[in-house]
Amino acid sequence: MVVVGCVSLGFMFAISMKKRVDELRQIERIINHIEGEIRYNNALIKEALRGARTRCAEPFDEWLNYVADELEEDYNDSFSHIWDRSLDILQRKTHLKKSDIKELVLIGQALGYLDMKAIKMGLELQKENLHSVILNLDEVLANNMKVSVILGTLGGIFLVVILL
Repeated sequence: MVVVGCVSLGFMFAISMKKRVDELRQIERIINHIEGEIRYNNALIKEALRGARTRCAEPFDEWLNYVADELEEDYNDSFSHIWDRSLDILQRKTHLKKSDIKELVLIGQALGYLDMKAIKMGLELQKENLHSVILNLDEVLANNMKVSVILGTLGGIFLVVILL
């Protein structure tokens, strides 16, 4: 029973790592959609967020809808404050780490520029940064998943030996 529990924990940790990478890929697609809405439709930020929202799954659609709603309702608050608040909510609903949220803060800063040219250039830079993070995680993902399962198994065996 102890071994099965420890192996299960190893599998859960491995699945969590995989979900993190999948969620980062989803964010990369969202940023591409937002950039497309801004670049080709000359959409405002809230319109671009709503357009991107229709193409993504939970919890990202709720996140984008929250930001767009807050932009419509709260005229006194800056975009960066609204974006940062939304990231706190997003972090609780996803497997993203603090380093991933820091990347998203930079994306929000790029979206917060007033000049469309600056927004496009900032988004391009942040997309490249996010893509490099995803590539780095992809390189180590398979090994880390194997290690977590092996450590879970060995930990379970070790506990059984200790308890005997």
